Amino acid sequence: MAKFVTLFSSSSGNSYYIGSSGQGVLIDAGRSCKQIEMAMQSNNLDLRSVRAVFITHEHSDHCQGLKVLASRYGFTVYASEGTLCELERTDKLSSRFTADVIETKVSIGDMLIERHNTPHDAAESCAYSVTTPDGSRATIATDMGIMVPDVREAIKRSSLAVIESNHDIDMLRCGPYPYTLKK
Repeated sequence: MAKFVTLFSSSSGNSYYIGSSGQGVLIDAGRSCKQIEMAMQSNNLDLRSVRAVFITHEHSDHCQGLKVLASRYGFTVYASEGTLCELERTDKLSSRFTADVIETKVSIGDMLIERHNTPHDAAESCAYSVTTPDGSRATIATDMGIMVPDVREAIKRSSLAVIESNHDIDMLRCGPYPYTLKK
């Protein structure tokens, strides 16, 4: 039976666990390693069951704990090529773990993880769909300013979907944000 747990979901950090029968993956690691460890433990989940971490994009609320977490547990980190380049440029990757590009889909244990491109002010943001052995499918799409056809189709085929939609172009343009963010 599939298990889905929202560990964190907010502007101060995002992380989701999806797994089944003793194995799982994390989508994002947007809190400290210690906070993710404690959230996993409080949900009766073992971090040693995690096979990989998938990063949606390089903003700190999605990858803050990545370097320490992946180094400590030896997780493989997957992300789009653009996101991996930004993570490397900002020193969020380490030689202590493997980082790999997910082009369209990858199998991790007996789960299938698919990538869907999303519109966001990041290098190459994406959403992920995870299909577990029992056929359950969860799609995680964060920071969605608009719904795009590929993500809409992924959600239609999912048993569960998390859609975070807090990106407002007009608020960004007219708000008190720095020029680099507005650009």
